[in-house]
Amino acid sequence: MFKIVYTLSAFLVILFFSACSSLYADTPPNKKSFAAEDVYIMYALRAEELRDSQSALHFFNILYKKSGKKEYLYKALAHQIVLKEYHKVLQRINAVSSATQNDVKLRRLKAIALYQLKKYKLALKEFTFVYGKTYDEKILDKISVLLFANLGRQDEAIAKLETHSRIRGCSELICKRLIGFYASTQNIEGILSTYLRMYDKNRNEAIAKKIIEIYGYQKEYQQMIAFLQKYKIEPETLLELYSVTKNYKKAYKLAVKLYKKSGDINYLGQSAVFEYESANKKSDTKVLKSVVQKLEKVVKEAPSPLYENYLGYVLIDHEIDVKKGMQHIENVLQVKPNSAYYLDSLAWGYYKLHQCMKAKKIMDRVVTLKGGDDPEVRKHVKVINQCIKVKN
Repeated sequence: MFKIVYTLSAFLVILFFSACSSLYADTPPNKKSFAAEDVYIMYALRAEELRDSQSALHFFNILYKKSGKKEYLYKALAHQIVLKEYHKVLQRINAVSSATQNDVKLRRLKAIALYQLKKYKLALKEFTFVYGKTYDEKILDKISVLLFANLGRQDEAIAKLETHSRIRGCSELICKRLIGFYASTQNIEGILSTYLRMYDKNRNEAIAKKIIEIYGYQKEYQQMIAFLQKYKIEPETLLELYSVTKNYKKAYKLAVKLYKKSGDINYLGQSAVFEYESANKKSDTKVLKSVVQKLEKVVKEAPSPLYENYLGYVLIDHEIDVKKGMQHIENVLQVKPNSAYYLDSLAWGYYKLHQCMKAKKIMDRVVTLKGGDDPEVRKHVKVINQCIKVKN
């Protein structure tokens, strides 16, 4: 057996155990069934503390035999399961009078023993009975795994979890199990739906990122935008989505808001670009003045080829100051000399200065580079070629 160690904590546990055990017995609360009951309880609990299931089983058997309290039977059977005495567990449960066969705790222990013996259909019947009485999600989880993994009834397993989640809520345990099943069956919509329910209940950043990843994988940008707007999260991602979907008006407003909040000069640059792109009339003097002022501030404080090229192109295209615009383009070409977009801007400057041959020479190079087939580039090629024909 084991050496008995008397401790104050053990006696406190005994008192608690004695009070709780009365809930499962015919004996009146706090009344001992036999003189040495407390001592045997102490022995049993000490055995459990030492993880000595064999000794614990011995003492709980004595307690059950002498008191008839079912709580001791449950504990004894639980230790027999730990000891892998599954057949003995079934024999003991089957030997209990038929009047107690609807005992939920006994049926649960029976289900576990049957499952361990790989009697899956019988185990399913027992687990189903227990779940029907308790709606315990841990029991449902066991049922779903049994159906999905052991009986190959995948749709039924998912259906049971979905039904429970719709009626009683999608707890972390149930939702994670659903996600696992949906992942195994490659059901992206199922995974997304479950993550959305999880996030609605628990605003977890990791879950939000999963949802965004799925929307991105499916290229469902409008749905992603709706999700981000609803929960007011990931403003940087939302800004990028507005840009991708060419919703420049909303992109402009959000970029301004982010700039005011953070002071990040990059947001000022983006707000300038989106302000220009969203303008109904891009040649409007007020719009051009605002855009140019913002971009000049950005280029001065945090030089960026992207924004300097944009500034240069606006100055050139609207003939605000073509030569100044070309100087900005020359600056960015020192950083990226083989950029089709920057060379296109430079060629367009020469075109605006009516130096069409210089413009064509640059464009002949542009069309051979990555990005040379851009619609804007093709448009410029056509216009510049027409300019040369007119002059000839």
